[in-house]
Amino acid sequence: MRTGHFVDPHNLDNVLRPNDQMDALTQALIQKMVADSLTHDTINEAQAIDEARETLFYLYALNIVGETDWFGNLTTPLQHRLTAIVGVIGQYHEQYFNAPMSAVSAEKIKRDLFAPVLTFELYARDSGHRRRFDLREAYRMDPVLVEMALNVSREIAPLVKQPVRDAEELFFSYLFTAFVAHFEPAVIFPPIKVDIDITYRPALEVILKRMIAGMAEFNIVFTNRFEDDVDLVISDAMLTDVDSRYRFDWQHLPNVKELEQLRNRLSELKAQKFATRFERHEIAE
Repeated sequence: MRTGHFVDPHNLDNVLRPNDQMDALTQALIQKMVADSLTHDTINEAQAIDEARETLFYLYALNIVGETDWFGNLTTPLQHRLTAIVGVIGQYHEQYFNAPMSAVSAEKIKRDLFAPVLTFELYARDSGHRRRFDLREAYRMDPVLVEMALNVSREIAPLVKQPVRDAEELFFSYLFTAFVAHFEPAVIFPPIKVDIDITYRPALEVILKRMIAGMAEFNIVFTNRFEDDVDLVISDAMLTDVDSRYRFDWQHLPNVKELEQLRNRLSELKAQKFATRFERHEIAE
């Protein structure tokens, strides 16, 4: 800027409202950026305003919104697009889980999708936003939500004005991570009942519960096999009365391989429970 070089102009009017239609905080922010720019004699007021709008766009693209009215500052068509995408997600949520998506989940997902929807309007071919996403790991973590994210990304292709394949490539990772982060596990997946019974090292039981509770992709409920029907048992005793497929004999902190075996078993249980519930729903209909 000091040497008279400016950012390339883009058609920001497609994504951002005119400055005088933005919220007061954003207007003040733009005015401050304009004033700072005009301290250099290499820029005029019109260029300073363009620079400020461009800066706001890049801040939003980086998910830096502060207390500004990020949704209200979008153009009406872009607001409608973002709302429509969340509406499609809500329809699939109802279809997959036979339950409405909560308003809290919808708002959080809209917030997560704000930056990519905004960015891809002007930079749909930006390879920086199309980093490869490990589908194998995603399938291991949550195969149902992988399929849902793929279906939603294809469904919204007309909304984002992209070919189906490009829409899938652009939006899948954003959709999948938003679903995992913001869908309510207790609503979409039946609980997996786990009994952790460590006799000789009581503190180890506490550690294991904390570790397993942190596996956010599962709806884990800790219970007691003597009082409830459990799906999986972790114990430091050889429990011959428990099916070995659903028993983990751990007398120590689990290593990487053992944790992977546990995750695989939990993933299988989650898929089985989801399939059973879905079949019951179809029968009821």
